[in-house]
Amino acid sequence: MILNLLIHRLPEVVNSPKMDKFKAELFDELYPLYQKLELERYNAKDNLITAGNMSLFADRTGTIPHYLKISGVTPLPKVEPTFNKSFKQICLETAKDLVDRANGEQIVVSWSGGLDSTTALFSLMQYADPKQILVACNYYSIIESGSVFDKFIKGRGIRYSLSTPMNNPEFSSGIIVSGYLGDQLFGKVQTLSQEQFTMNWRDSLTPDQVDCMERILNNYPLKVETLPEFQAFIELNSKWHMGQTNRKRNMPSQIADRMYNFYETDDFQRWSLGNYEPKFLSSDPLTFKWPIRCLLKELMETDYYSANKVIQTSHYHILDHKWVMLLEDGTNLYLKDFV
Repeated sequence: MILNLLIHRLPEVVNSPKMDKFKAELFDELYPLYQKLELERYNAKDNLITAGNMSLFADRTGTIPHYLKISGVTPLPKVEPTFNKSFKQICLETAKDLVDRANGEQIVVSWSGGLDSTTALFSLMQYADPKQILVACNYYSIIESGSVFDKFIKGRGIRYSLSTPMNNPEFSSGIIVSGYLGDQLFGKVQTLSQEQFTMNWRDSLTPDQVDCMERILNNYPLKVETLPEFQAFIELNSKWHMGQTNRKRNMPSQIADRMYNFYETDDFQRWSLGNYEPKFLSSDPLTFKWPIRCLLKELMETDYYSANKVIQTSHYHILDHKWVMLLEDGTNLYLKDFV
């Protein structure tokens, strides 16, 4: 069973006899359907709004099965009527839980310099002994974060491990915390124009794509009408599994087993599904991920970073370009394994 897959490599291995054991029973029917509907895209297309992903499409409502044997796709949590936690409360509770889980051992924060991993770091700093934290970063992380590294990491005596941009950090002991799944909570709406913010999502897709998405949305707990709402639905529903397992790709199991995505909890998902706080204030990109910006302003006691940080792709994860998939037992497969 497959835990994670590099979609861009699929055309190179899909016809290999060694792929047959990973194909679902309805592969011959479902694979052409996924291609027709562009549920998974092999090539980037700038500013293109589609029904699918640049990655594995895993429908958490269970409406549309995958053409491969995908393992570990978790259903969406139920929205509880009494749930009323703020984003700040969930961040601090999650940080406290991770510090308790570490039980005095080292906490390695995989820090990209972006909003998500920076929020995870500052939340952990509220509970962990500063000597307990090790920030794993590279020069891109430092550049992206502006003055955060000099003022709040190096300036406060937080230990750090600086690797080159083309190498993964050498993770040592303790748990490893990433900023993954932050995008899935908020939706990637930073590329939408002001006009697209009020557009009905159906107007951006083909009739066949609309039919498919409406089938899924019938089993989704939120009403989705606008394009930003649709983008949020795609992230939380169909890209969650990919984000959930991304950091484990190309990693030895003894390291992957110690990795935690900061935003993976049910409470974060309930918060996102409930729309308890505005995720953005307008089409201005500097208001995206608004609760994160507000929390960082409070924890940093300045809004220099939070008010000026533009959202961008900021993964601190180096992937072997010949990597194809990760299996549920921790095995990584590469192009050579399908020859």
